[in-house]
This record gives sequence, C-alpha cells and structure tokens, in this order.
Amino acid sequence: MIFIRNLIVILKSPAHEARLQQVQKEIEASGIYQLTETELIYGAKLAWRNSSRCIGRIQWSKLQDLNYDDGL
Repeated sequence: MIFIRNLIVILKSPAHEARLQQVQKEIEASGIYQLTETELIYGAKLAWRNSSRCIGRIQWSKLQDLNYDDGL
C-alpha cells in the first residue's frame, strides 16, 4: 500500500485515487493485488533509483519497458 500511495501522491489524479480504492478492495478480498503496467514500470524505476550500490543508477529515469508479450 505504501508503494501505491507514493505513486498516487506523485501523479495526483482522480483516476489514481480510484485505483487506490480498487487496490484496497482487492487486498480486502484476496489479500493481494495485481500491479498495472504503469505501477510495475514506476516500481522498477524507483527500485533502481534507490539502489545505493549500483554504479549505473544515475540512468534510472531512462529505464524502458520492453514488452515482448505480443510476440509470443
């Protein structure tokens, strides 16, 4: 939930507020929730940015999503 709240604070849109409510309902119903593609990409960038031992982390904002699901 902290991850989703941080994302919503950054993006600040009504759609993201609705997403927070959806996540809360999913957690209450099943104990887990599925990340959206946007959340997954943001999480990967955030993890790379916060990786203090990674010499290449200065490039964290340039991380690109290469989705090969369509080609399979």
